[in-house]
Amino acid sequence: MSLPHTPDQAAELANTIQDITLASTPVLSALMGFDWKLPELSNTSRVVSSQLLKYVFKLVLGTNVEQMTLTGLALQLFALQPTSITCELIERRPRAVRDMEKLLSVLELCLDHSRSFFHARANPSTLACLTSSAIAVGLFSSNPALFHSHANMRTFASITFKIWIWADSPRGDPHWRTYPWVTVGRTGLTTLQLVLNDSSSRQYFFSYCTGDGGLRWTIASAWLIGRGMMLSGCTSPHIDDVAGIVNVMNIFTDLSGSAAQIILEGRLPHDCLSLLSRVSSIQEDYLASAASFIQTLGRSITTPADPAYMKATRKLLRAGILSPLRDVALYVPPRDADEAVVRTWEYLQFIISCMLDYKTIAHLSRAFTALQAVDEAKATPGPYSLWKHIISTVRLFAKGYLQFIERDLKGICDNMEC
Repeated sequence: MSLPHTPDQAAELANTIQDITLASTPVLSALMGFDWKLPELSNTSRVVSSQLLKYVFKLVLGTNVEQMTLTGLALQLFALQPTSITCELIERRPRAVRDMEKLLSVLELCLDHSRSFFHARANPSTLACLTSSAIAVGLFSSNPALFHSHANMRTFASITFKIWIWADSPRGDPHWRTYPWVTVGRTGLTTLQLVLNDSSSRQYFFSYCTGDGGLRWTIASAWLIGRGMMLSGCTSPHIDDVAGIVNVMNIFTDLSGSAAQIILEGRLPHDCLSLLSRVSSIQEDYLASAASFIQTLGRSITTPADPAYMKATRKLLRAGILSPLRDVALYVPPRDADEAVVRTWEYLQFIISCMLDYKTIAHLSRAFTALQAVDEAKATPGPYSLWKHIISTVRLFAKGYLQFIERDLKGICDNMEC
């Protein structure tokens, strides 16, 4: 069957699935290649979307390979339709929320058995995730009320988790950088952020991850670390992607103590610092991400008396933590300070207190010295004045400490000569 090239040809082909018993692999495959975003295809898209819904609900009851393959094609085609049309069709159904439950169950089945739904494709798990994400994200963004039942929210949380861990991809795959960011990285991140940024769906996701004895938190955290590695491997990371990683990191560490331990003790903070340095600016989106990142680090603050924590802090100083810390402190006016900015100042207080740790003072002094010059024209006057005072104090303290060490060592040498 040839691919339609005009809206009229697409409409003619779409009429063949008015009776769902006539739908077949050639028909659905031919419809797959058309640009359904064209305005002149809106009426045809309504016909296709309406029939596809009936088709998916019918075929999900079957379990043989042929039926699952047709369902996979139907889902792919449904995902291509404009969300405004598909959402409206579901809203108009007499039992819209119940029908959404059926659709979500099909998407979850697709993720669980991606090789059966897309057995002819080279990357079935990727296709299952892309298709499920396009449908679920589009509908939830258009009308969250369709999801607001216990069954729907629970299934949506499960779908989100499975998209986040990329369906049946091997767990513990060490080759994170081989995954393409645009598909695996960004799609999973977009889907998860949508859920985490809504208070109701976030709670269901939290319950879902906690319900398996915390194992799902471990897996979800590992995939967050992996996505940080994926994004670090990109030539030109985008600020929105960096902000997304930081946002999920912030929420995970707030929701789960086990996730916080895995994330904060792993390599993700260092990857985030590297990414922030690559998108550094004085723009609002960068400053918000920097503040959110430091707020996350601040959750683990102990005291300079904790050797293990101070060792981790020295690593962060070498990695450049002072740069985003300084940017937030100087370039966000106090009147615009939100909780994350307030936590940034608290973290700065902790950094200053690190002068009391004899192993850290030298690292602190070098970190201040390595900072690029401040854009004085854009810096907030009050914080900038305080910042200069902090720098002079750290340098004076470091100089005095080094002189003390030198004198102390000299005395030891004199005693040895004796």
